[in-house]
Amino acid sequence: MDNSLLSKIITGKALPEEKEQFYSLLKKDKKLEAEFFEAQSLWVKSGAKNPQKNIDVDAEFKQFWHKANASSKQKKVQIFRIIIRYAAIVIITLGIGIVGSYQIILKPGFEIAQNDGVHKYSALKGSIAKVELEDGTLIWLNSNSELTYHENKDDNTRNAILKGEAYFKIMHMEDKPFVIDMGKIKVRDLGTAFNIKAYPEDKFIETTLVEGDAEILDSKDNALTALTPGTSAFYDIENNHIVLAEVNPSLLTAWKDGKFVFRDKPLEEICSELQKWYDIDFEFRNPKIKEYKYTGSIKRSTSAKYVMKMLKVTTNINYEIIEKEIENDVIIIY
Repeated sequence: MDNSLLSKIITGKALPEEKEQFYSLLKKDKKLEAEFFEAQSLWVKSGAKNPQKNIDVDAEFKQFWHKANASSKQKKVQIFRIIIRYAAIVIITLGIGIVGSYQIILKPGFEIAQNDGVHKYSALKGSIAKVELEDGTLIWLNSNSELTYHENKDDNTRNAILKGEAYFKIMHMEDKPFVIDMGKIKVRDLGTAFNIKAYPEDKFIETTLVEGDAEILDSKDNALTALTPGTSAFYDIENNHIVLAEVNPSLLTAWKDGKFVFRDKPLEEICSELQKWYDIDFEFRNPKIKEYKYTGSIKRSTSAKYVMKMLKVTTNINYEIIEKEIENDVIIIY
């Protein structure tokens, strides 16, 4: 990889023709693409903790690149995990050409890819990313989520594929509908703000309408049901069944404002949500504890240890944290 060109791309100093040259190379070389995203992610993480003005960016990058390449792969993994777990709260805004802007909210961590009009965004564990598309649509991506976006000129539609959780505030265009595909079902915007939770490991796909109108479609674009504000559609993936329920949307969308909000929620579901945010795994010694209910609000910038202390006080549980160097830490609840 040309370190000089890489430096210009990552630090935002590349000319339009240099960007075109670089991204053309990425399309042809997957290994180069992987190197670029790793370097880009490391650069944001290393610079986000102590942002400064009037620094020599080129010199900073050379120093960063030397250290990054001097470390073994195993050591890099450890550094990633430490940074993701303990990094300070930051907001970073990046320019990404015609697509719009891309922000990393709370802890740094992102990926961006562009290929033949297809744009891919992902928020790493412990991060929330905010995307603004060229049409003014705003999208928040929750931890460990991925969104692929492209415009289909043949049928004049805006299309997205979601894996994970995202909050959409769609800029409605009557002649250019916005459709989000989650595999088994789709959501079509009718002038809308809504939240979709569709992690691959979950048993349900949950769509909550905050304002406006939206339709749930099957994989063949047949309408299944319409949503009204304050309603959630729970799609049972295994049984191919939808249940509608009235909800408080502010509880389900609090994550985009950097909060965990639980209302009479079972401990097992809480731990599942914490696991998606922190680099930790949970084990229950007593299955009955999974049903303990908890109500409360916790900032996502809070450490996992502090969250567990709060849960212990309010639910009368005990726990043990087993820290590991490479694998995820494990919290045993009993």
